[in-house]
Amino acid sequence: MEDPVVAPCLPYGRWCTTPAVAKKSRNRPVTPGIAEQIIQKLKQTKQASVVDLGLFRQAREFALQQRGEASEDLSDLHPFHAAATYVLKTVVSAGNLIGELPELAKLMERIEAAEDEYVPDGPPMSPITRSYFLCWTLFDLGIGLKNETLGTCVAAISKAMGSDAGYVDFVQRLCKSRPGLFVCEGKQGEAFVLRELVTGTTCPSIIPSGYEAAVGDLLLLRLLPPLEPFRHALVLTTPYLIRKPGLAAWEAYLKRAPKAGPDPVVAYENLMKHGTAPHGPKHWQEYIFEAYSGDDDGVIYLEGLPDVGESRPHSSVDEGQVAPTTSVAAGKIVRTLPLAELTKLPKLSATLLEFSESFMGGVPPGTTLAQMREGMAIVELMWNAPVLMRHGDARRSSELKQVVEERFSQLPHELRATLEGLLRDRSTIYGYDPRLATVRVIDDGKGGFTVEAEARLVDGAPEGWRGP
Repeated sequence: MEDPVVAPCLPYGRWCTTPAVAKKSRNRPVTPGIAEQIIQKLKQTKQASVVDLGLFRQAREFALQQRGEASEDLSDLHPFHAAATYVLKTVVSAGNLIGELPELAKLMERIEAAEDEYVPDGPPMSPITRSYFLCWTLFDLGIGLKNETLGTCVAAISKAMGSDAGYVDFVQRLCKSRPGLFVCEGKQGEAFVLRELVTGTTCPSIIPSGYEAAVGDLLLLRLLPPLEPFRHALVLTTPYLIRKPGLAAWEAYLKRAPKAGPDPVVAYENLMKHGTAPHGPKHWQEYIFEAYSGDDDGVIYLEGLPDVGESRPHSSVDEGQVAPTTSVAAGKIVRTLPLAELTKLPKLSATLLEFSESFMGGVPPGTTLAQMREGMAIVELMWNAPVLMRHGDARRSSELKQVVEERFSQLPHELRATLEGLLRDRSTIYGYDPRLATVRVIDDGKGGFTVEAEARLVDGAPEGWRGP
């Protein structure tokens, strides 16, 4: 698999400032940040009366060599991709140098530990690609009171040492970049139009990995906004395509994810860049590891939600536990939406087609009306059963559970496993959706058919019912 960023693997981090304190307090000495401490050392060395000219020449030759190596193999890349790759390589080189200093020892230890843990080399070695790990270690992983990263240190030191203003600005913009969740809305020339969840920002973007994103694709990736003279944004990492669940489930997840303040945009940006408990800055790496479900040229596939362990193919949430004897007992309905939010959900027919993908195979060509009706009847049962058995009338719930178990006992193993997966998906990935479905498959008179789904709630559900 081709990774969009070709550079040695090294750490980076994020940068945030400490807010001012409103109450009065006595003056206290301000401890300089890591970058400032390094800059002070460099200035002291520069002002020293005795200078090792041999060491100075050696350092200069090394810098020129690193600059030359960073310029190699860029001629075949998109101009913005080439510029970003060059800058990233120089940041890596500078980061390796300053990483030898004692001020950054703890950060380098964290980076080395993370590299041993995730083996970031892309599939088949690891679902974590080098481009993803490189950007995370350089621009997101921070230490100290100011949460400084290798990237912010390189930017500050470069500025203090008189580097080109354009170069410093480029590095600073890389430091502000972060992963994001985007929906593809089409293509404009060579660029793909990506709309970010929560922020709503839409930007035509270059995807260097070669992946041809389709309309509706939900992608986890890191985007660098346009920089003069480039008109398009640049995807810095190999895209992760989230195959399930769909957009509505992810929007529900982002609403219930932990928040540090009332502003949803700020909360989302903090979640994407800094993660949340229990894994903290490793939140998205852990998710990628457990959600990995395959890969193809220029793209890696994911399934599941970060806070629903049962939804991820390689989740460790149930390690050491005995699997339930029947699929009916597997999983539980997670927090659902209030009734006021139901109108914001996609059409139930569209949700059911997405839900049934593993069973119906996306409605293969040649499917007859009778086959479609039979298949959707099973889908309707798999969709409704977990909700009815948990919230319906006790007698009817017991009868329904018995019916499902009897039917499962008569199925071939492979088909049974597929339907068990549907029940788990309904109880986990789609657990936010309280709607029951009545499905109809109608002949359209043109040799095809349409699927209609009437939505309803469990009988007697109170207004504002949210489920467990």
